[in-house]
Amino acid sequence: MGSMPWVVGFEHRVNIFRELVWQERATLPGEDLPDHIKGIRVKVRRTQLLEDGYVQLNGLRPEQLKGTIRIEFVNETGLAEAGIDRTGVFKEFLEDTVARAFDPNLGLFMHTPKQQLCPSPTSELANTHHLRLFEFVGRMLGKSIYEGITLEVPLAEFFIAKLVGKHSSLDALPSLDETLFSSLDFVKRYDGDLEDLCLTFSVDEETFGKRTEVELRDGGRAIAVTKENRIEYIHLMADYRLNKQLAAQSKAFLDGLHDVVPGGWLRLFSAPELQRLINGDDAPVNVSDLRKHTKYYGGYTDLSPTIRDFWSVLGELSAKVSSAVTVHNPSSKPTVARDPPLGVPACLQDCSLFLKFVTSCSKPPLLGFAHLQPPFTIQCVSSDGSEVPSVLAFFGMGRKETERLPTASTCFK
Repeated sequence: MGSMPWVVGFEHRVNIFRELVWQERATLPGEDLPDHIKGIRVKVRRTQLLEDGYVQLNGLRPEQLKGTIRIEFVNETGLAEAGIDRTGVFKEFLEDTVARAFDPNLGLFMHTPKQQLCPSPTSELANTHHLRLFEFVGRMLGKSIYEGITLEVPLAEFFIAKLVGKHSSLDALPSLDETLFSSLDFVKRYDGDLEDLCLTFSVDEETFGKRTEVELRDGGRAIAVTKENRIEYIHLMADYRLNKQLAAQSKAFLDGLHDVVPGGWLRLFSAPELQRLINGDDAPVNVSDLRKHTKYYGGYTDLSPTIRDFWSVLGELSAKVSSAVTVHNPSSKPTVARDPPLGVPACLQDCSLFLKFVTSCSKPPLLGFAHLQPPFTIQCVSSDGSEVPSVLAFFGMGRKETERLPTASTCFK
């Protein structure tokens, strides 16, 4: 299946992957312990998520990283936030940490002209320990794939192909640099004397005003590009940009990724399918599917008046999304305080906000809410935090119905 993954349907391969994860997790040390004592506990500051996560998690052994990790956030005042992590807090930590690591402003990754992400060739200038950070980011992305947590990480096509063991060649160059691809195509088709273009088998790199010359082959700066050797030049230039220039960063990233997810497992998928596994489906929230897999506690049932009102409101949002003319991916970090970006329907942002509020992730799980862990649960509680008697909850007569706003406890099952 790793050699010919296309002979089996994508959904079936996703289920095979999840079965492999489930079988492995059952053999991890400590995973058979009760929930309240299971897992490694980590305390991180909200203002230093990437730094604290790197210090405390990058030294873990692969089997520890694959197991349960409990996160405790420390706020800006230095106080620990309330909550017991039952995967929800870790999801939030993972989503925010990965978003920070992939932010081009940090200098580890950069945007391609298509606004996709790939390692920056100047990452060493941003951080002298950049390779260790790339390894950590690879581990975090691997952990998200391992746990089935979807993230907003649009990786460049040539780079995600590396994650499934594919060597990038000339055809992949447009996903990194369309201008360079067009220039090389011009060289390929040029009918005049190529020596008039004054090209050699070398490339000039300029970083913060400092120019260096890199040879594409031994003695390349003295070898002119001619009609006879231009095909070699074109492929060497593409190989340099796609592979050699980013070799150290890509290797460190893959080493971290493979600490959590074996390369053979990743080769169950093509590059576009792996992108889908990471990002989830670019689809609105399926309210019917969410309702089908929702659990109720504290006296609530699917027929309770409050629950009917709840699904009615969500249904209206879903209907507005379906009828929206402009389709846009919801922001991974939506906020209530500001207006939605130009071109983004407010209803689409509202659905993203809702999902972020109740699951700590802004996108639906891949293949539907049957795979959401822990499952979405609605519980009726009184204003003092205790459960409302079942009969009162069913008829909407609990005090909390009018005195308490909804609270999302993504840290509890």
